[in-house]
Amino acid sequence: MGAEFVCSDVLDYHLDGPGADLVYTGKGALHWMFDLKGWAATVARTLAPGGWLLVFDFHPMMWLFRDGEQGLERNPVSYFAPTISYTDWAASHFAGGGTAPTGDVTKRIRPWPPSAVVQALVGQGLELQVFHEYPDTLSGGWTAYPRATDAERAGVATTYAVMACKPDGSR
Repeated sequence: MGAEFVCSDVLDYHLDGPGADLVYTGKGALHWMFDLKGWAATVARTLAPGGWLLVFDFHPMMWLFRDGEQGLERNPVSYFAPTISYTDWAASHFAGGGTAPTGDVTKRIRPWPPSAVVQALVGQGLELQVFHEYPDTLSGGWTAYPRATDAERAGVATTYAVMACKPDGSR
C-alpha cells in the first residue's frame, strides 16, 4: 500500500477522490494554526469513513517554563494565552536552504490547550480514541530544557498525542 504526501495550505485543501485512511499532524504544526475549527473541519472532510487522525504535537505547558541558569524557571505567560510573540528565529525553522528573517520580524504562535484540540475534533464528529501527554524526558535527542535536571524535565509535559477516528457508519 502506498502513501501520498500533500503540501498545501490546510484551510484551502480539498481532497480529490476517496477520503484518506490516515491524516497526520506533526510535532510543531498546531501552534501555527490560528483557525483550529477550520483545521478540524479540513481533517474531518479529508478522512474516509473509518479513517484515522494522529496528532503528535507540542504541549502548551512547555511555554510556561524556560531553561534558566539554575534549571527551570517560570515563564510569564498564561496557559490560556491567545498568542505568544517573539523575534528569535531558530535555524531549524528554515530547513532546506531558507534563511531567518533579518530585522525586527515577529513570530506569533498559538499554543492551543489539548482540550481545545480535542473539542475542535469532536465538534466535527470525530471520535476520540487516545489521548496521552509526555514529559520532556521522552523527546529523544532534542530537549526543551537542556540545562534542567532529568527530574525537572520529567515533571513538564512537552508533547501530547491524540488519535481520533471518523465513524464509518457501521455501528
